[in-house]
Amino acid sequence: TQVKIPDDKLGIITVGDNGKYFFGIKGRDIRLRTLDLMSEKYGIPFTAEERERFTLIDEFGVPIGSLKSLIALDMDKRAQPGVQKGIPADSTKELSNELFHWVFSARTATAALYNEQMRISIKGDKREKFPEIKTVIDILQNQNLNKFSLITSLGASVQATSEPE
Repeated sequence: TQVKIPDDKLGIITVGDNGKYFFGIKGRDIRLRTLDLMSEKYGIPFTAEERERFTLIDEFGVPIGSLKSLIALDMDKRAQPGVQKGIPADSTKELSNELFHWVFSARTATAALYNEQMRISIKGDKREKFPEIKTVIDILQNQNLNKFSLITSLGASVQATSEPE
């Protein structure tokens, strides 16, 4: 089915070339609270200016240790090929699985700010390989999140549910 994507309280995990993962957070206030939670978790402080600049970034894909450098770049430089290497992801909940913690922190921020659950979508296209999509599904299931949307084209999504194995 085709379902319109909401404009707020939405997290979008984009699976890019060669298993690169990007995360987009709809809502500047949610982005800011998410950054604060990640800052606490990873022990990386951000200045007021860095925090404000982060709220203007719709989607990013770098390890948290490189986030300050990304924030410092102008928007056009952030979009250049090779600048964003992807967010590290594996099948654990450890600190090395940064994608897990970005999603968890964004969901926590949304619940705290709005007393609602963040909707999650996975965005990819027919060129993406199943193992990369499965990694994202595993990350969501590790958070007991089994309902999400699959975005297969702009402006439309396919609603899908996944049951734990």
